[in-house]
Amino acid sequence: MKKLCSTAVLLAAAAVPVVSFAASSSEQQIKQLQLDMKQLQQQVAQLQGAGTSSGGLVHVGPLYKDGPMVSQIGAIGQEQNILVTRQKMSKMGQQLPLLSIGGLLESDIGYGRNTNLDGNYFDDQRTSDAELTAARIHIMANINDWTTGFIYYDFLASNLRTGKVTFGNLNETPFYASIGKSYTYFGNWTGPNIISTDVASALFESRSDNAMLGYTKGGFNAQLGMTSPTTTVYTDTSSTHTNHASLVTQARYTFDLGNKNSAYFGAGYMSDINGTEVSALSQAQPADGHSRLPVADVHAGATFGPVSINAEYATTLVKVQNYDDNLATGTTTNSDKVSAFEIDASYNFKIKSYASYVAFGYSQSQNAANLKTYYTANTGSHQAGDPLNSGSTIAKRIYSLDTGISLDNRTDLGVEVARMESYDNTGVSPRSYLVGFDMTVHF
Repeated sequence: MKKLCSTAVLLAAAAVPVVSFAASSSEQQIKQLQLDMKQLQQQVAQLQGAGTSSGGLVHVGPLYKDGPMVSQIGAIGQEQNILVTRQKMSKMGQQLPLLSIGGLLESDIGYGRNTNLDGNYFDDQRTSDAELTAARIHIMANINDWTTGFIYYDFLASNLRTGKVTFGNLNETPFYASIGKSYTYFGNWTGPNIISTDVASALFESRSDNAMLGYTKGGFNAQLGMTSPTTTVYTDTSSTHTNHASLVTQARYTFDLGNKNSAYFGAGYMSDINGTEVSALSQAQPADGHSRLPVADVHAGATFGPVSINAEYATTLVKVQNYDDNLATGTTTNSDKVSAFEIDASYNFKIKSYASYVAFGYSQSQNAANLKTYYTANTGSHQAGDPLNSGSTIAKRIYSLDTGISLDNRTDLGVEVARMESYDNTGVSPRSYLVGFDMTVHF
């Protein structure tokens, strides 16, 4: 191996133009030397990469040394994450390959009391389960220095989660743009839950077709855009809600406190969450004659050495209709604004050389019991547009304790213990519990 590396370096050196020391001035000679050194570094990097399976065209694995895999690029604010990754690689004298391909497989083994472990936290039965919970593929295309494409497909759900093109080059300008389908740049949703989903994320995290303009420089980043509804919102069996394009904006600033300590604060607004995917509010019915369901969010956090703390609060800005009880009878409803709060704290450490953590999370919702929604597809004896009471699956409170270890940059193992509490008038068990083991493999 050493011999091959030496040969590569010699070849690279031979390819560098010979510096002319007959230059008219020492300043010109220095500039020429700097240029030749840069060319040498680029050629060595290319030759070292030529022996991998990617061949500079298709790459599988970490995008750069100690860097993320394509399946580990965060979903919220993904455009910025891609551009920052490109900028880091550029400073290292590297470029993204034409295609970066990756994915993940996730499996869970768990036991639940009064829960079926599949998102229905209160079904009055004891369940043990072992299943494959995620099978995803991620593809990132380096179209040119200014254009990046990204696709994220979920095989188990048969769903294109992300399909987006981002335009930008942070080496040239802090502005960028994107268009396509992705998780909406609204909220932070950093809950540590490995198996359960905190109620703030369940209610307010969304996915949509959108077009965005963004800005990122230093510790500040912001986005402004429009979303297009991706699902039909029903009001009864004979008519549908008028779906609106939604304005989305969010800004966040990260403070560098020195010694690898930092803090951040962000806020966001979405003019209509109706018609989006994922969110439990996507089919919720605004009260008092409103035709839109606007939402707002604030989030903050800090990292001090191995300790991280995050908090988030989100709320609807108009009242939402709720049934009086757990029956979807279409009768008298109450209404109030729906909100959720989440806070978590984690401690990071190492077991031998393996990165590990332990985290506690708490989330709570308000006025989310018996939400008046509608079936979006024919289900059993129900037709699309039939009334649906979705409140019984939304927890009032969730407490979670999670711990995990990364065996390498490809394999993560984790354990979660959680307790969920329901609303009083939902007709389900007042509380449920789960214990689960999770394994996620990135490739």
